[in-house]
Formats: sequence, C-alpha cells, structure tokens
Amino acid sequence: MAIQNYARRSKIILSQRMKKLIQILLICTIIISCKTNQNPIPPKELKNHKMGNSDSIVFWRADTLSNLLYSNMMPISIVLKKYSIRNDKLFDIEHNTYLNKVHLQYRRSQNQAEDVFILNGLPQNAYYDSRGKQMDWRAFNYSNSGKLDGNFNVSNYSTQFRNGTGFWKDFYFKEFDSYISISFKIKEKGVVKNNFKYGKWEYYNKEGKIDSTKTYTLKDSVDVRFPHCIFNKNEPCY
Repeated sequence: MAIQNYARRSKIILSQRMKKLIQILLICTIIISCKTNQNPIPPKELKNHKMGNSDSIVFWRADTLSNLLYSNMMPISIVLKKYSIRNDKLFDIEHNTYLNKVHLQYRRSQNQAEDVFILNGLPQNAYYDSRGKQMDWRAFNYSNSGKLDGNFNVSNYSTQFRNGTGFWKDFYFKEFDSYISISFKIKEKGVVKNNFKYGKWEYYNKEGKIDSTKTYTLKDSVDVRFPHCIFNKNEPCY
C-alpha cells in the first residue's frame, strides 16, 4: 500500500513539474517570437512572385564567379557586349531582337542572386533579390509597362511605388546568423521619378555617415531598375 501511495505521489509531482516546464517553454517561445517579429523575414518564395510563362532562362553572373559551379553562366563583361537597352527595352544584339518571355537570373555573388521575368524587353511582375540567409533581401514589382509599381521592400524598409515614382532606399549587404536584433546599414536613399534617380540623393559609408551627395536631373540621371541598371554608363549596378 505504501509503495502504491508513493507511486501516485511521484506521478503527481512529475505531472506538476511537466506542466511548469511546458509553461516555461511557452513563455520563452512567445518572447523569442516577439523579438523576431520586430524584423519580419520574408518566405523563401514570395506569394506574389509570378515569373510568367517563360520560353527560356538566361543566366548571367559577375565576372568574379569563374569556378565550375558558375561556368555555364554568361559573365557580365560578355553581357555588356551581347545585350543593350534600346528604346527602354532589353535588346539582344546578337539575334537583333528584344528579349521576350525570358526568365533572367543574375548571380551577383556566391550568396546573392537576382531574378526577373522579361516580356518584350521589359521587366514584369515581381523582381526578387535573395541575399544570404533570407535576412537581407529585396522584392518589388513592375507594371505591365515595365515601371516600378506597387510594393517595394528592401530589408526592413517598405513603401509603395506608383508608375515608376517613389522613395528608394538600399542597404549594405550582410549575412545574419540570428533572427534577433537585426540591423541594416543604409547605403543610399533618394527620390525616383519614372524609374530614374531624381533630385538630391545621399550615399552613406559602412559606418552610417553620409559619404557623399549628388543631385540628379533627368539629363544626367540613371535607371534604378534591374536589369536596366546593369547598362548604366555612369552608375552600373554590377
């Protein structure tokens, strides 16, 4: 009888301890979740990321990525010879035609890749730039006419563009090992009109201080869109 009573007491004590442990775990989970939500992280595939019905895929890469893993991708130095921007559209010089129904992927570095759907030479739908461990990222949308339009999200900055016009921000690329206390260092910011930099822009160093400023007019401005920015003579984005 004593043994049975001892067994019952042991089960009760164990049950109480388990309940306390579960409560502690729940509290910890809530705390971590709250901290994490201060810096929302996008899913690996955006819900609105529709690449379109592509006929082919074009692979570009930075010149520095020359190992076997990236050897089948066209280096950017060759891209600049075989492609150009004509009449605001991406043009294939070799085949004398605008790129159409093409899924373009550009590998900027080992940890950073960009992709967009090209229709009749213009970027369409959602542009997606995946960086590192999905902590540092960019995702925004193009209209049917190839203009920045709709949601614009860069790291922890979110805004809206309308008909190619809005306020642009970009940040220095960095990989993050933790979801907690994420900080992004501003790289540049300014107004965009009709997809081009306009007015006063501020450029920052990695210490967070203004490194330089520049005022753009429509005559000397540069296109901020990908892949158009690759072909900017004054400020290419590669």
